[in-house]
Amino acid sequence: MQAMWRRLSTKGTLPIGRSSHGFVIIGKHAYVFGGENSPRVPIGSTVHALNLETQEWGVCEPKNPEKEPSPINAASVAAIGDSMYVFGGRSGITMGEGSTNDMYSFNTQTKQWSKLTTTGDVPLARSYHAMTALGSSLFVFGGCSDKGRMNDLHSFDVATNHWEKQPSYDVIEGRGGPGLVVVEKTIYVVAGFAGREMNDVHAFDTTTKTWRTLTFLTPLPPRSVFGVVSMGTKIIVVCGEVDPSDQGHEGAGNFSNGAFILDTTNPQDWIRVTAKGDVPEPRGWFSAAFSDFDRRLYMFGGNSETNARLNDTHSFELID
Repeated sequence: MQAMWRRLSTKGTLPIGRSSHGFVIIGKHAYVFGGENSPRVPIGSTVHALNLETQEWGVCEPKNPEKEPSPINAASVAAIGDSMYVFGGRSGITMGEGSTNDMYSFNTQTKQWSKLTTTGDVPLARSYHAMTALGSSLFVFGGCSDKGRMNDLHSFDVATNHWEKQPSYDVIEGRGGPGLVVVEKTIYVVAGFAGREMNDVHAFDTTTKTWRTLTFLTPLPPRSVFGVVSMGTKIIVVCGEVDPSDQGHEGAGNFSNGAFILDTTNPQDWIRVTAKGDVPEPRGWFSAAFSDFDRRLYMFGGNSETNARLNDTHSFELID
């Protein structure tokens, strides 16, 4: 299986380099929110938008800036309809310090922020968790709280602003930096950091509310804080940290620029993709998003092996 990487020749008001940020695609625009340029120091609450057709960056000036979130790092973001949802994140340095469990929405058409008043089993405050969308619901998994690394799964109905805790699955070790992705009505937890880089995959059937663990003849090389998307029945994983830094979050670990695909209809082997074109430098601590209009994965920024935060944008397209 082969793919083509392209580095976008972007113009306009480029976001500064960052890691641990949010990145989503709504229509023909990609949106970047939050993150850090220096270790553990939140950049701010500005939303940047990239027109994927013209490759031009701009700033989304909110109509109600007084309601935007405080600067946070390591929040999770996902999109439903015209809105980007932001959950959790932290403003402090140590695990759990300055963490929040607030849910915000930003309507990309009206440019309005809203802090949502929620009900139900609200998740603990956390950072470095993952969030994905399925229908009118958001699903949040794992992350780091003041109680340590989590392995819980919660759903959030954006129509009612109601949280529901999903069945637990003790097989999954608590972790930060996991991948979370939807294929049809199944949610997949992929890898992450549980004191060591992981490569396990667990599936949650949202219809039966049951878990299962996948086993492979050819597993995914262990990693965390990587890009993951779904394309049809396939899960695509790109880049990520494959060996953590001995300096914690102050220094860069060892990163990958490899790409791997799993076909969930026959999940026996993770297939390494042969990459062509402008293959990005190895990186981690970023997120990726899939564009329905041109069937490509996009990613922005991340942390590099020199510990410099990046602000480049790449697309990834399967060509085989």
